[in-house]
Amino acid sequence: MANNSAINLESLMVNTRAEAVYAAQESSLYLPGGIIGMQNVPAGSSVLQVPVIDQASAAEKDISGSAFGADDFTSNALTDTSVTMNVGLYAARTILRDLGGIDPMVVGNQLGKSVAKKFDQDVTALFDDFTTHTAIAGSGTNNLLKVNDIFKAAATLRGAGVMGPLKGVFHPEQVYALLTELTGSSFAASDAQNEAMRNGYVGTIAGVEMYQSAYITVDEAAPDHLWNGIVFEKDAMAIGIQRNVDIEMGRRPEAVGMDVVASLMAAVGVVDGNRGIHVQSTGFTVET
Repeated sequence: MANNSAINLESLMVNTRAEAVYAAQESSLYLPGGIIGMQNVPAGSSVLQVPVIDQASAAEKDISGSAFGADDFTSNALTDTSVTMNVGLYAARTILRDLGGIDPMVVGNQLGKSVAKKFDQDVTALFDDFTTHTAIAGSGTNNLLKVNDIFKAAATLRGAGVMGPLKGVFHPEQVYALLTELTGSSFAASDAQNEAMRNGYVGTIAGVEMYQSAYITVDEAAPDHLWNGIVFEKDAMAIGIQRNVDIEMGRRPEAVGMDVVASLMAAVGVVDGNRGIHVQSTGFTVET
C-alpha cells in the first residue's frame, strides 16, 4: 500500500523544517547575521573563541636622507587575548497528535519563532554590558529620543576610534519619538519624512542603520523610566553558530502523535565594549 504524503514522515519533515527555518530567520533580528557578525563553531567544540588584538603603537617613518640609526624598525608587541563564548542549546518542543489534523507547517512556524525569540532576548540582554562610554540621554522633552541623539552617539564612537559600520537597536517606543520628529516641519518633503509617513521606516541616521526590538530593557532606577537603546559597531559582538535552526520529529506512541522539536545551537557575547554606547530615552509613559 502506498504512503499518503499527508502523513508521510519525510513529507512532514521537509515542509515543517522549511517553515520553522523561514519563521526563525524572518522574526529574528540577529540570526540572519546582518547586524552582528556570525562565525561557525567547529564540530567537537562547545565554545567560540574570538581573538582580540590590542592596537599597535604608532608606526615609525623612514625617509631618504634621514635614516634611522639602526637598520631595523622597532618591533611592536601586540597583546592578543580571546573572548570565550559558551554555545547554548535552544529548543522548543510540542506534540502533534494524530487527532485533529493540525497543519504541521503552522507548528513549525510557531516553534521556529519561539527559538528565535529566546535567542534574540539573550542577545539583547547583553546590551547592558556596554558601559565603557557614558550613556546618552534623550534630549527631547521628558528625555524623548531625537535625531541629534543619534548623531551624538555616532560622534562619540567615531571619536573613540570606532570607524566601522554602525547599527542602532531601539525599543519601538523610542522609535516612535523619532518618527514623530521626522514627520514634523523640520523634515518637510525630505526622503526621510516620506519613508516615515509611508512605511514607518526610520532608515539610516548619521550613518547608523536603525532597527527595532521589543526586547530592549528599561532602566526603572532612573528618575524617568528609560529604554536602553544602543548604537554599536557590527564587530562589537559576535555570534557563534554550531547548528542553525532545525526541526526533528519522532513517533511518540504514548501521545498517539509526533514529537516535534525545533532547536538552535549558538553562542553570543560582547567582544569589545568600547564599540557600543547606550542611548537612553523615555517612551509613551513618563514616570517621575
